[in-house]
Amino acid sequence: MNKKYSYGLFDVGNSAYLIVTLSFIFGPYFAKEIVGDIQLGSAYWQWTSGAVGILVALTAPFIGSYADHVANGRIKVLIVSTVLTVLINALFWFSEARDSFIVYTLIIFFLSSYFFEISNASYNSLLRDSSNKKDEIGRTSGLGYALGYIGIVPFLLFILLFVIKTDQPILNLQKENFEHIRFIAILVSFWFFIFAIPMMTFFWKGKKSKKKKYTSIKDIKKIIWNNKLTTTGKFLIARMFYADAVIAMQTGGGVYAVGVHGFNFKELISVLIVGNLVAGVFTYLGGYLNDKFNSKMIIMWSIAALVLAVFAVVFSPSKEFFFFSLLLVAGVIGPLQSASRTLMSRISPQNTQGKSFGLYALSSKATAFVGPLMAGSITYFVSQQAGFASISILFLLSLFMLSKLKLDNKN
Repeated sequence: MNKKYSYGLFDVGNSAYLIVTLSFIFGPYFAKEIVGDIQLGSAYWQWTSGAVGILVALTAPFIGSYADHVANGRIKVLIVSTVLTVLINALFWFSEARDSFIVYTLIIFFLSSYFFEISNASYNSLLRDSSNKKDEIGRTSGLGYALGYIGIVPFLLFILLFVIKTDQPILNLQKENFEHIRFIAILVSFWFFIFAIPMMTFFWKGKKSKKKKYTSIKDIKKIIWNNKLTTTGKFLIARMFYADAVIAMQTGGGVYAVGVHGFNFKELISVLIVGNLVAGVFTYLGGYLNDKFNSKMIIMWSIAALVLAVFAVVFSPSKEFFFFSLLLVAGVIGPLQSASRTLMSRISPQNTQGKSFGLYALSSKATAFVGPLMAGSITYFVSQQAGFASISILFLLSLFMLSKLKLDNKN
């Protein structure tokens, strides 16, 4: 199989965790059924996401440095973290709809989310290795995200038709005690692992990388600070804020839809299916625009559109308007993620991709507790609308910083 498509299929797999576990199914299930209070449950979920961010920020650069140092380190870290993600995620099956399972569920969410982030950082670090040519990095990145968005649709349709919408879910799962919702965790883990296999085996059997001289903390620091803040450092600081905002949107979006507009699980899945199709098309086009123009421009236009989307969501007068607001989010969040990954790969030397994407993960997690904690706290003390609106502050800060970022012609 072509390495570019092996890379893209991994995104098909990990999208199931990102969309189903992190955002639109288990977040609302936890808040509404386990906690029994949408506003309080939303705050718990956001706070836990923030705690994950702190741990990732503290560890990801060093794991990335290890991956660069050890022979085939990046793929080894990818395999271990991916397997741990799918195994721990399957334990959501035991999260019964009782308040005595609040702590248990949050622990499973914390651990699975942490290993997912490490897996994702390792995956991103292999982008350049997955591209056939250097000037195709944007297309490879866009292809990966596009396949992730579109490829997950059959999975969502299966969940909708055979688990949620039907009166009798598969395997005689009982709706009364939410077995059908909890079983989705096992399906997510199976889906993720199956689509991760091509990439794990392709890179494992491919050209073996040699063991390199160990990288010190000083060498890691030089990537972002070399007598002054480097281009990479400036970009990562800007990304720190908009990635934080995206995390807050992803972790809180499903709970917001349930709490403010009264969406049920059937409606959430329907929104996800349409949104993913829109995201897939725009992300694939965005990959080509990355290579034709420049990633910074794609990033800034995407962020500007997301600011508008935040306020469209907050001031949505109806379910229908809210639905179209989510489609705007879907249309730009994929190109934003793809362009960010592309730009990072291009401005980082080939032999530092592991630690560079460890820092990339840090930039999305160093302040990742700020967005979810800010949104969660404002949600707790004020309202869900106010909490969601606060996300726009982070987007605007990142726009200002990106406007000051100067890139050379090759980037």
